[in-house]
Amino acid sequence: MKLIATIVTLCLCTITSFAQQSLDLKIKQGSDKPNSEKEHLYLLEITNSSRITTNFTISTANVNC
Repeated sequence: MKLIATIVTLCLCTITSFAQQSLDLKIKQGSDKPNSEKEHLYLLEITNSSRITTNFTISTANVNC
C-alpha cells in the first residue's frame, strides 16, 4: 500500500511540474478612465519563458454588472 501511494504521489508531482504555464501575461499600462466610460485601453505584454514556440489567444468579454 505504501508503494502504491508513493508511485501515485510521484506521478502527480511529475504531471503538475509539466503543467506549468510557459507564457507570462502582464498588464503594462491600465486604463485610468472611470467605469462609466464605454472604452478602455490596456497595454499587455506576453513573455514566452520556454524554449519552444507557443501559440496564444487573447479573448475579451463584455460583462454587465
